[in-house]
Amino acid sequence: MVDAQGPGMWCRLLSVAIALTLAMRLFLAIAAIAISSFPRPLCGQFTDPRTYTPGPVDVNDLEFDYTHARQNASIDTSLVVGSENLELNKGDLSYTHNFGLLGHFAWANATVPYASLSGYISESNISGSSTGFGDSSFELAGLLKGGEALSAAELATRERKTSVGMSLTVSVPTGEYNPAKVLNLGAHRWSFKPEIGVAYPFGPEQKWEVDGYINALFFTDNTAYRGLEVL
Repeated sequence: MVDAQGPGMWCRLLSVAIALTLAMRLFLAIAAIAISSFPRPLCGQFTDPRTYTPGPVDVNDLEFDYTHARQNASIDTSLVVGSENLELNKGDLSYTHNFGLLGHFAWANATVPYASLSGYISESNISGSSTGFGDSSFELAGLLKGGEALSAAELATRERKTSVGMSLTVSVPTGEYNPAKVLNLGAHRWSFKPEIGVAYPFGPEQKWEVDGYINALFFTDNTAYRGLEVL
């Protein structure tokens, strides 16, 4: 007796294998371009998964995240602080609103951090600590392809597609900053992070997903760094 679903199953497995192969080739190509374009050492940064996965509109989300970090960590990720003992405790309160923009899924997010930072710089007698608010951030993002503005009920019955989106995150210098201190919770400068992301669903019932992101960070000058210097 022949299983009628056998050929269909093998076709799905073959599709998954092809998708993984293409995704791996794309990743290797991007990595090769990045390495050849930037010969100096690069620093990696984690990005939340499924950032550009379509969601339902007219949904509000209030979230609190806690972070504890030790050794070579800073609330300003653009700086590398060399330290033998640096400890950070940070809580982020964020609000996200999903909405429709020109028929596509979009969202806006605002985040306010509150942190305690302490430590000392290696090979020196310099130490310090600071507690208070960090720099706030605001994000506006949307899907350009594969993400229609749908309600939760409509989204549940819609087949997943490859989605392409873009976002702009702005960091505002609202955090506490003292030029006389070595450790500060605020950066005393604006930052802008444009990003383009792709989400490719695959596998049985489209439950698997491969994400890819390309972004850049731009900073204004900190004219009060150590009182006189410009960073």
